[in-house]
Amino acid sequence: MLKRDAETVSCRAESEILEADVSDEAVMLHLCAGNRGALAILFRRYARLVRTIANRILRDDSEADDLLQDVFLFVHRHCATFDSSKAPVRSWIVQMAYHRAIDRRRYLNSRHFYTRLDLDGVEDLLDPHSQSGEEDARFVSLVGNTTVQGLLDALTEDQRNTLTLHFFEGYTFGGSPQDSISLWATFATTTIAA
Repeated sequence: MLKRDAETVSCRAESEILEADVSDEAVMLHLCAGNRGALAILFRRYARLVRTIANRILRDDSEADDLLQDVFLFVHRHCATFDSSKAPVRSWIVQMAYHRAIDRRRYLNSRHFYTRLDLDGVEDLLDPHSQSGEEDARFVSLVGNTTVQGLLDALTEDQRNTLTLHFFEGYTFGGSPQDSISLWATFATTTIAA
């Protein structure tokens, strides 16, 4: 047990010396060679910068934390792709953080993450088997009258049923193109887009 503690102290002292004296490019070489301490060094040097970039782009602390972990996992897995003749390590890491944050922001926007629409009670809004005017009115008040009504009016009954099966009943569009649900869904979404 004493020998193991001495090795741990020795490794810590070695990594502190390594951290203070070695350039980023050398740390990347150590990382590619399998030295786990090298990733810790890069994390200590650039985590605050990466998190700041992520937080400014994503505007959400938990998403910024996830992106921080994602960037350093990418650095660890793809350290061999780093080319010191093209850019310094700092620029490479910043570029990875920036591009991944932009991609994540686009993904979150497409999922309406930033809309902050209050969806309390949404599960009770519409029962696809009910024709109650009250439920339709609540749904329209949440989403908007012209958008919903205009889209629904443009669809045939079969298209509306297909979309209801997908969005409310949990059916998927998978399968062969001859699959009727897939065919109707494609036709319905094409009609909406037009």
